[in-house]
Amino acid sequence: MSLSGTLEVFPLEEVLRLVARSHTDGCLRVVNDQEGRIYIENGSLSYATVEPDETLRSRLIASGLATEETLSRLDVSRSPLTEALSPSVSQSALTELVREQSVEALYRIRRPAAGSFEFLVGTHPRYGTGQSFDIETVISEAERRASEWADIESVVPDLTVPWRMVPSLDEESVNLSDTAWRFLAAMDGSCAVDALAERLGITRFQTARRMAELGRARLVEPVPVSQPAAAGDAIPSWVSEPQDEAPVEPTTEPAPEPASEPVTEEAARTSWWQDSPTTPAADEATQASADVDASAAEETTEVEPGTEPDESFLETVFGELEKTEDDDDPEASDPEGDDDSGFGLLRRRGLGAAFRELADS
Repeated sequence: MSLSGTLEVFPLEEVLRLVARSHTDGCLRVVNDQEGRIYIENGSLSYATVEPDETLRSRLIASGLATEETLSRLDVSRSPLTEALSPSVSQSALTELVREQSVEALYRIRRPAAGSFEFLVGTHPRYGTGQSFDIETVISEAERRASEWADIESVVPDLTVPWRMVPSLDEESVNLSDTAWRFLAAMDGSCAVDALAERLGITRFQTARRMAELGRARLVEPVPVSQPAAAGDAIPSWVSEPQDEAPVEPTTEPAPEPASEPVTEEAARTSWWQDSPTTPAADEATQASADVDASAAEETTEVEPGTEPDESFLETVFGELEKTEDDDDPEASDPEGDDDSGFGLLRRRGLGAAFRELADS
């Protein structure tokens, strides 16, 4: 039997009824905005999905219906899922899981009312479910699901938004069923519907419906999401720039030229004076030299601009420098006059040669 076409010409419901009356086993593959597979056995629907085969495997393990070990044995024996159930699990739990996933898949396949289909004869699912559902019953449940989703989305519009338990209750006490308690415990603080469905091993429809019921009972609420600041909003004070430092504004004025006057000995010693302790004797000698430098600087500044200092003034200044050094350190003078020690502070500064040239001239 070869059957293919488009859903715009042949509605999905009519195609399923035709396949069911033929009592031909196989898979009706539908491709639209997603790929769906509807498996037919002996004129009944055994399984339908829009997800990979691994999704069913993960749900069976997450819901506790089967284990990884038992499902691995099915990959070899090709036995139905009823043989892989855990000892404490009833077959009705498996029936409910397969029925719910099949109805949700059929709802999603038929919703676009468009796409192509092809019936593949003799194709079976990876895991035989061992279930049999009436085609008309599944179609009716898929039709009702549209209104059920509309009611759920009025409370849970986005399946990716996290939900959490409310911090306080409006009533003094609340009675919860065992199923509701496991549902709240699985949220683990906060969780989105799609992530919680994978954690519980149930469909997103079942998870969203339970979340909507708890939301209406004011037991859970969506987690608030902080909104980014809109353009023009005031910047919070805790992210503002510090107010104690005025910003430096650019200026077009030229930078001032460095002073032409020589830096005095006291200014040169300022940077290390506070950090390097000296002996009292050294302090006195240094202070005396600083006083002479200061007096020399003051006399120099008294010279009128445009005039050159005469030789007698220079001899007086250098004589004071030589005299100060000789008074502080008598041993520094050379009795024979053969070296530069007589110039005292001038020699230490490398100015002895400059003094000779001035003296000889």
